[in-house]
Amino acid sequence: MSFSAMIDRSEAGPLIPEDAAREIIAESTEKSFVLSTFDRVPMSRKQKRLPILDRKPIAYFVNGDTGLKQTSDLKWDNLFLNAEELAVLVPIPDTVFDDADYDLWGLVRPQVTEAIGAKVDDAVLFGTGKPTLWPEPVLTAATAAGNTVTGAVASATHDVFDDLNATLNKVEEDGYDPDAWLLRTSMRSTLRNTRDGSRGFLYPASGPANAGAQSGRWAGEVWNIPAKVSKMGLSGFAPGATGVMAFAFDTSNFKVAIRDDINMRMFDQGVISDDAGVVLLNLMQQDTRVLRVTFRVAWVAANPVTLMQPNRTISYPAGALQQGTFVP
Repeated sequence: MSFSAMIDRSEAGPLIPEDAAREIIAESTEKSFVLSTFDRVPMSRKQKRLPILDRKPIAYFVNGDTGLKQTSDLKWDNLFLNAEELAVLVPIPDTVFDDADYDLWGLVRPQVTEAIGAKVDDAVLFGTGKPTLWPEPVLTAATAAGNTVTGAVASATHDVFDDLNATLNKVEEDGYDPDAWLLRTSMRSTLRNTRDGSRGFLYPASGPANAGAQSGRWAGEVWNIPAKVSKMGLSGFAPGATGVMAFAFDTSNFKVAIRDDINMRMFDQGVISDDAGVVLLNLMQQDTRVLRVTFRVAWVAANPVTLMQPNRTISYPAGALQQGTFVP
């Protein structure tokens, strides 16, 4: 005789439907700093030529009533935008797609777009995965021009604003006007915690915004210069003495061109093979669909001569603040 028999959850499990939330928990996708901030130029071929001023004219005073007027000239050079392709394939078996209770392609597309933006930013800023024909990354070029600042330990006579100011000054001394900051995420905490001699907070509560944000507008400033924070996980923003804490840009001199916008096509036939020609996936035979995403983009930094710096080899329209001994 049993007095404890009952139908428990394990026995009735097949009869109890799952309650699945319709909302999928995920961080909002981030926007590329390069693609959303650099000056956009049209591009209709793989390569585009941009003339750049390489030498300015010089004016002279005439010596006396019969003095001879001197001559001067100008010189232009060429910059080249070279469009390179980013691409990715996302396979999903038909059975998985049919059984899913969500629009899988609708979920995949924004994540792939974000991944493309992160790849562009990492290549442009730090050279990670950079195509051969692309120019030197921003950090490398800024370093070659002497436009980097090494952070110092905060003390009674030194703080992070000294370092940020020195970074701006590097760009301004070349004759450019910084109009945008890009900060690594830890700079939010650093700026929020900046205080005066009485331990009062100095930085406004509005703070710098992250580069993603749905609004697509600037929400933070440092010295009235709009500031964005990248949450793309970029390689050069990693902590360490050589890690970058902040970039200052004169964005009018950074050009980005979209040769082909992000293109997404669905395939249900064809094969995916490796670089040795071995077939890894046969779409028709294995009942799989593939989303193919392609994107072609080019960029270049223009450093025209200025009256303050007539030598283009030692000027650059961006500066970088590296961590050095500064403790974030």
